Amino acid sequence: METSLNPAWQMLDMLPTQRPQGDEVWVWSFSTLGGSFLPALEALLDDREAQRAGRLRSNRAQAEFVSGRGLLRLAMGKILGLPASEVRFGSVGNGKPVLDGSQTHQELHFNLAHSHGMGLLAIASHAGVGVDVERLRVVSDQVSLAKRYFHPNEVAHLEMLQADGDRLEAFFHAWTRKEAFLKATGTGIGFGLDRVEVTLGPEVTARLVRIDESEDAAVSWTLRHLEPGNGWMAALALKAPCGRLVTSHVDLGLIAG
Repeated sequence: METSLNPAWQMLDMLPTQRPQGDEVWVWSFSTLGGSFLPALEALLDDREAQRAGRLRSNRAQAEFVSGRGLLRLAMGKILGLPASEVRFGSVGNGKPVLDGSQTHQELHFNLAHSHGMGLLAIASHAGVGVDVERLRVVSDQVSLAKRYFHPNEVAHLEMLQADGDRLEAFFHAWTRKEAFLKATGTGIGFGLDRVEVTLGPEVTARLVRIDESEDAAVSWTLRHLEPGNGWMAALALKAPCGRLVTSHVDLGLIAG
């Protein structure tokens, strides 16, 4: 992966055959830049996934999709004791992919995200999860975007910050945490980012503050701030406690081989 990985995230030598236990959550990072392993991952896709990949216009977008779905199939196959190509998926909400319920008698939840070469896969057994990752980059119209999409309290926080670096970091705190929540619910961005208020800033623990102005609606949710590599920011959301967060890096060339 062409980035500086977070040394606190361990390298995953092999995919686990057991699902996350209790309130444990796994988050794995991986490269979506492609490589010699890509055809092996592409061969795992079903017809619908292959057609979707073929409709993507750029090689980068195809590599992102194939890398994410390929790793997901390998991971689910290991846990379920199935060949990766035989894992079946459905969808809920706004197209959020889920496992076909006929393949497992126990819940198994997952979510994928990618940004500029970095991918994340989150897996949990006890609750639906959402994950988002963004490469930290200059957003020239961040305040106007915040006024359009963020809660007024978050906009006020951004406008209060004087240093460009602090404001940019707070902007991506808001964006990744909101996106992770929307992906966990399966509603998508159409739900309204401004309906969800989150904490911002490195000195404050990641937390959902309000949903539709209700603190009670937010209290059952868990948010975790993630830094998979230097230059990337990410967030995890689930409507349950996260007792143990296990973060790892995956070498797709090793796993796919």
